[in-house]
Amino acid sequence: MKKFISFTGLIIFFLALVSSSCKKDEEVSLFVGIWNVRSQSTVVYLNNEKYSESIDLYDPGDMVIKIFDGGTGEHWTGDVKDQNFTWVLSGNTITVTLDDEDNTVMAMTYTVTDTRMILMIDQTSIEGSDTYVMNMAIIADRASS
Repeated sequence: MKKFISFTGLIIFFLALVSSSCKKDEEVSLFVGIWNVRSQSTVVYLNNEKYSESIDLYDPGDMVIKIFDGGTGEHWTGDVKDQNFTWVLSGNTITVTLDDEDNTVMAMTYTVTDTRMILMIDQTSIEGSDTYVMNMAIIADRASS
């Protein structure tokens, strides 16, 4: 009986692992592609009071995020490549490391479907006695093939 329980436990663990792996592969395949940024909204708070707010709208091709399989990507403004980056998915978070002097790291929560990606960025910085909180939402649509 003990061997049966251990064997059953092993099978359940294996099935959970395979199922988890398939879900992760599905998430990655949804993420990979060319995305046209449609809007970027930003709200900045200074010491818990709204300091500024902006909404930028873009036409297809104005701002493009290219996400490649294997954890790399590019950011384009029009026909100009602005930035290379690497990325890693973990749960509902994508962590992006920019290829810049500081190797800037940004963690973003995300939602992705076949046609739309939403990235949410929340960052806090303290300068002297002031606390700044930035909330940014980026909405992008998958580019047509």
